[in-house]
Amino acid sequence: AIEKLLKQNTQQAFQNGERQKLGNVLLTGATGFLGIHILKEFLENEEGMIYCFMRSGKLSSLEKRLKSMLVYYFENSYDDLFGIRIFPVEGDITRADDFKLLENLPIDTVINCAANVKHFAHSEEIERINVGGVQNAIDFCKAKACQLIQISTASVAGFSIDGNPAEDIQMDETMLYFGQNLDNKYIGSKFHAERLVLQEILNGLKAKIMRVGNLMARNRDGEFQINFHTNGFINRLRAYQAIGKISYSILGASTEFAPIDSTAQAVLKLACAPKECCVFHPYNNHSIFIGDVIEVMKEKGMTIEAVEECEFEKHLSMAMRDKSKAEALAGLIAYLNMGRGKRVFPLATSNDYTMQILYRYGFKWPLTTDEYLDKFISLLTGLGFFMEDTTNV
Repeated sequence: AIEKLLKQNTQQAFQNGERQKLGNVLLTGATGFLGIHILKEFLENEEGMIYCFMRSGKLSSLEKRLKSMLVYYFENSYDDLFGIRIFPVEGDITRADDFKLLENLPIDTVINCAANVKHFAHSEEIERINVGGVQNAIDFCKAKACQLIQISTASVAGFSIDGNPAEDIQMDETMLYFGQNLDNKYIGSKFHAERLVLQEILNGLKAKIMRVGNLMARNRDGEFQINFHTNGFINRLRAYQAIGKISYSILGASTEFAPIDSTAQAVLKLACAPKECCVFHPYNNHSIFIGDVIEVMKEKGMTIEAVEECEFEKHLSMAMRDKSKAEALAGLIAYLNMGRGKRVFPLATSNDYTMQILYRYGFKWPLTTDEYLDKFISLLTGLGFFMEDTTNV
């Protein structure tokens, strides 16, 4: 039934359908990297009120915490809009009772940015937030007849293990499960959340899934997430720097940089698409190679030599025995250990359908230029991220 539903996710459905209005929004994960940029985009391009669903902090009020994040990212507290368009409300997405406290608020759309994004977490926290929290959001939307915008990830394409499924498969917006490996806890949880949403769309829920990409520094000025050290992609870059080697095969792998400001714009535009359009891939359709990023790192004085696969594995093994490099290697080792000795290949996605919709909304992604990469790597270098021991950074 879900496969049939996804096959209806077409340009014709977009052209024949009716544009949706966001109205008043409940935003979860408002203080996160994507959430805070969605908040800003909403304030500047929409007319409704936005309720920011936030857990209580130990040191400050909800309003102070939200204002401090707005000042950090935008140098603007939007003080004049609090109590008029911005309303922080206390709650935890994992607690169904907290949603019940919102039932009398005039909410038309829920945008769920709340997630545990730790790819290699060992606790059940990932399931509690990424799956249980989504179920609570679904139940709230059904009770209120709201639209749900679920922020997912293109990583649900999963992995091919030793060629199963075929490494040339590309996941598009009409696909959910095609045999991909989903053992990674984070990816598995986002997959299961998508399945919950799609199942409820079959039962009448108005919802859209946004599989975002490699969320990176702002296109406008290179500003990156405040907790940059938790980002899986840049942690792998740091691992190559710590090893001092990278394999030729990795150099030739493609990647994309989805600037956070552009992603927030794309998500809000797509959220207004007709209700028949239920899955989108809002990530940058301009790809680059890992080698392009490594070249900029080398220009910044880092020594990273390209070698054959066997040579890379030898130096990785040597680096693993160096305790001073353990932290820098953690993310890469966890990634490589997924296959338990078998070939692990991340499966690709395509976003041709999403791009056709975005073009019709007058949106295009920026090119990932050398200037952008230089600004991004310079920022991380200035913060000491590529130092071998960043325990105290």
